[in-house]
Formats: sequence, structure tokens, C-alpha cells
Amino acid sequence: MSESETIVYGGGGNLVGLYGNANRYLSACHARAKRVIVLPHTVRENESLLLLFGESGIIFCRELESFAHVRAVNPKLICYMGHDMALGLPVAQILTRSKSLGYKLRDTLNIRSMKRLIRFEQYAFRSKGDFSSLNAFRGDIEGCGRDSVACNADLSQILSENNMSEEACRETAYAVVKFLSFFEHVRTDRLHIYIAGALLGRRVEVFDNSYGKNPSVYRYSLSGRFSNVRLIEN
Repeated sequence: MSESETIVYGGGGNLVGLYGNANRYLSACHARAKRVIVLPHTVRENESLLLLFGESGIIFCRELESFAHVRAVNPKLICYMGHDMALGLPVAQILTRSKSLGYKLRDTLNIRSMKRLIRFEQYAFRSKGDFSSLNAFRGDIEGCGRDSVACNADLSQILSENNMSEEACRETAYAVVKFLSFFEHVRTDRLHIYIAGALLGRRVEVFDNSYGKNPSVYRYSLSGRFSNVRLIEN
């Protein structure tokens, strides 16, 4: 990283008080790079980082609450609205991989794929083969205790890779989309699970996480565009 470089940081939900890794990384980038561009994010707290950016940063917010927060903390910071990047996921293209002989062999022989297959079979056993409806609620610090429902499968946990390389991310996206494709109805408080379900045309019920991003993103990006998605407010 040099003073002449522009750093582009991927979108997500890491710029909230629950986590510190994005704050630390972006602070380091600001100190060493010419410019930092943050792709669509949810932003809560992190006032010191927003003030640090001054006029050298550009941040995209994926919902109105984040945009208002950034503007209130640092009016000089260049800030735009942008849809969550998962809405551009080519789910049909991802699913065509299942028809490729090469990928079928890889799915059979790859150790990670075997582990995912075992977890799928475990779910099938617990659900007694019922794939009509999926509960995919979080069991981490963003969860709200809904993961105790019967046959819950927190897909982002059970299907994730051990690193964030491009190949690992592609593998995880494929595994998640393929798993979701078996179901007609999805109930979840995972943002990217409900977006993937929406893109697949599944009937989706969206529940909030611990800090409000799910209804905020739904209202900005999905409301009025996806008739198959319903926000559950409670």
C-alpha cells in the first residue's frame, strides 16, 4: 500500500459497534493510501473513523439510516446511497454450475463439499425430508434468539469457508444458493440469505437482526421490487 493508491473496501455490515476489524483496517488504509472508497455498507457508531476520513474518503451507504448517520457525523465526507451488492448476484448463472460434469465431480471429491453434503443430509434427517420451509436464523451476536426454532440452519455459519479468498467466496455463494434453491419458503434474519432467497424467487419472510439493518435495507432496496418478500415487524 502506498500514498498514491486508492483502496476499495468491499460492502457489508462490519462498520457497526459490534465489530472492530473494519474500523482498524480502514484507519490503517487512511494513514497510508491516497483515497479510501467504501462500497455499500451499514454504518452505525464509528464516529472517530468517519471524522478521520475528512475529504479523502468516499463511502456508499446501503440504507437511509446509515446515510443520515454519516452526514450528521461528518458533512464533508463524500457519501452516496447504493444498493447492497448481493442484489447483483447472478443466481441463475451460479446454479448452472450444478449441471457441469466437472463441478459435479468436484462437488463429489472436494473435502469441503463433502462436509457441506454431510450437513445437508443432517438437515434432511432433522427435518424428516421436509423442504417446504427453511428457518435460517442467526446464532451469533447479531441474532435475536430465534435460532432455537425447530430445524434451524444458520447457512452463513454452516456453509462458510475458512478464508475470504475469491475462490472461497465463490464456493460459499454457490453452496448457499444451491441450498436455498431446494426450498419454497425461507424465514431468516440474515441479510444476504433473504436477498439470495428473493433473487431465487422464493417466498421470503424477513426478520430484524440486533441493530436494524434488515428492515432498513428492505425498505430502501426490496420494497416494491420483490413481491415475494415480506418484512415481519415485531
